Amino acid sequence: SEFGAVRVESANIVSSDVLESFAMRPLFLLACVIGVAALADETSDRATAILKKNCLACHGAAMQSSGLDLRTAEAIKRGGTRGPAIWPGNPVKSLLYPFAAGLEKPAMPPGKPLPVADLEVLKSWIELGANYAGVQSTDADRQAALARMEERPITPEERQFWAFRPISKPE
Repeated sequence: SEFGAVRVESANIVSSDVLESFAMRPLFLLACVIGVAALADETSDRATAILKKNCLACHGAAMQSSGLDLRTAEAIKRGGTRGPAIWPGNPVKSLLYPFAAGLEKPAMPPGKPLPVADLEVLKSWIELGANYAGVQSTDADRQAALARMEERPITPEERQFWAFRPISKPE
């Protein structure tokens, strides 16, 4: 293989003569662009499913913890009380990825870390520009989210919050 000019010698998929011809370069570039766009769309769909399954109960129709609503692209980029949830192209600067990966506290979602595969999808999605069509919420979605919140166990970290501690006289 050779850098600069595109050559695929070992697989003989496309000869260098064909790629070097003026007529084939635009077609090759178009195929690359279409491939990247398809990857971005697939990654976006997978990221949307992860957000819907793991995040919208606390950051969706029923409630917006920390002022963060993850239902639309605009709301994600606007962010919550800590700032923008997403910086397209930069997963480290984005708040969503470090919290989901447990790199920042409190780790999200509370009580159940995301699988590594889901974290990789979110990271790739942000790197590819975080294209997001959003999710439509209905009243049934809101009721289901509230029911999931009631069923979710309270983590030991959350139990340290003042409201969960027994009432005692000040000393």
